Amino acid sequence: MPQLSKCFAFLAVFLVLSAVVFSADEFMAVRDIKPGMKGYGLTVFSGTKIERFDVEVVSIMKQAMGKMDLILIRMSGGPLAHSGIVAGMSGSPVYINEKLIGAVAYGWTFAKDPIAGVTPIHEMLTVLKRKRSNHTQTAAIDPTKRAEPEGALRPISTPLMVSGVSMRLLNGLQPTFDRFGIFPVQSGGSAPKYGGPPPDLKPGSAVGVQLIRGDMDMAAIGTVTYRQGDRILAFGHPMFQGGSVDFPMVEGYVHLTLARQNRSYKLAGSRAVVGRVSRDYMPAIGGEMGKQARMIPCQVTVKSASTGKTHKYNYEMVDNKMWTPMLTQIAISDSISTTEADSGEMMVDIAAAIHIKGRPGPVRIANTFFGPSGFFAGVMDVRSATQDLLTNNFRKAAIQRITADVAVRPGRETASIETARVDQAAAIPGKTIDVVVGLRPYKAEGITFRTVQIRIPETLQKGYALRIIVSNARTGEFLAQSLRPGAFRPSDFSQVVRLIEEHKNNKTLVVHALLPDMGITEQGETLPSLPSSFLAIMNGSASRAGGNFARGAVVATSPTPWVLTGMKSTSVVIGEKE
Repeated sequence: MPQLSKCFAFLAVFLVLSAVVFSADEFMAVRDIKPGMKGYGLTVFSGTKIERFDVEVVSIMKQAMGKMDLILIRMSGGPLAHSGIVAGMSGSPVYINEKLIGAVAYGWTFAKDPIAGVTPIHEMLTVLKRKRSNHTQTAAIDPTKRAEPEGALRPISTPLMVSGVSMRLLNGLQPTFDRFGIFPVQSGGSAPKYGGPPPDLKPGSAVGVQLIRGDMDMAAIGTVTYRQGDRILAFGHPMFQGGSVDFPMVEGYVHLTLARQNRSYKLAGSRAVVGRVSRDYMPAIGGEMGKQARMIPCQVTVKSASTGKTHKYNYEMVDNKMWTPMLTQIAISDSISTTEADSGEMMVDIAAAIHIKGRPGPVRIANTFFGPSGFFAGVMDVRSATQDLLTNNFRKAAIQRITADVAVRPGRETASIETARVDQAAAIPGKTIDVVVGLRPYKAEGITFRTVQIRIPETLQKGYALRIIVSNARTGEFLAQSLRPGAFRPSDFSQVVRLIEEHKNNKTLVVHALLPDMGITEQGETLPSLPSSFLAIMNGSASRAGGNFARGAVVATSPTPWVLTGMKSTSVVIGEKE
């Protein structure tokens, strides 16, 4: 038995030593790297061919990125002398004495020489050890973050290859992505396969993180640093710093490496889906080969009166709290722009349906808009609804699919609110009054009058001056929010849906009659006309109870054939009750 125990002890020591030797043969620690050491890196400059470039260690920058060290290297070979650091090289593995030291990941804006900061491989390996959460996150980077100072060391820019998108929309994407160090680049569709074996990513391969595909394609291009079985590490810096994510991983194809004065980049495209990216942290992004990311289908149908045709567009977008709403906006906007090339005056009807798992019917949004870019506000309504559903605090809203039906017709069907009056000297409690509204349709010679009836509450006292505000739907909603702010803060998921679906059409005339009584809004529901004694009690406990004071109002609406603008007010004195 003693001899058997010694054998087991020897075997355990042998296995530990074997692991240490294996690790030492594969990686080199930062402490062992010295200035002047030379090695090589791997990346793709054209097609899918992995090429070598030369590197020389310049220095070690201790705690350059928080507590993380960076290895400073000078690169040479290939196009680098002409191009400098190339956007899309992020993740390119660097080797010294055939040992992996890390990934090309950081640089300086407008640097002339190809000098880069290398993220140590031991920092990147921690990403593979992180347990993936079942809940995907939004980006951790502050969206209001200003540009970094000129001398700041920052992640090498990541080119976002975009195809099937108009240049106008592409330019509009820049501010959104710029804060993440990502810049959109006009690219072709999916890159050609050119035959050959199926893709098998290796260190140095071009890899893409896909956001949307179908009639539009977006993929951020970088480089694979390390592969352990089916697990992949890439970029050497975060993409969005989103933690647990779920994005398709695609093979990249580099059309060419474009040298530019301000920023050189790889002009690339995405090929086959090879797996998914599941981790997005400070040292790297990580994923798995052969896994599938969950995608949300989105179908957009655009009916054009000018062409007399109906066009259908199909997309699949990532399931992500931050990016799904924006990608929905992009998909619908570009579908309209592609179908309707005329940017003149137009009317746009948008009806969208968001289908959620476990809900019997979809959440619906429908409205009419006008303007050369009149559809933008409509598309923003769909984006806001999608965002409200995905970020609600009450239940997981797993979107199964999104559909949008759009009708575009040339012309202008608008009217402005010109006048408002009450054609009687006094309003009688318990009776109705007629509010007469004057509307001036676009280029009409005269004013068209609409009458909206309002019932006067029996509780109003003689002599009260009842103020009446006439507005379009948007202004009416802003007024309602100011009168009853708590009613627009939902307390359950059904109220989230109700607030989305209750938006009034822009063709609706809205009349508010402001009442003197006060109430409270509790858990999203309004309790009007409360006794003053109860309000006094709530005044001391509103913050604890979560109540919100609400101003009373009688609201009436009337449909019109026009998209309305403007607001007018009038008043009437309450008379003697009959």
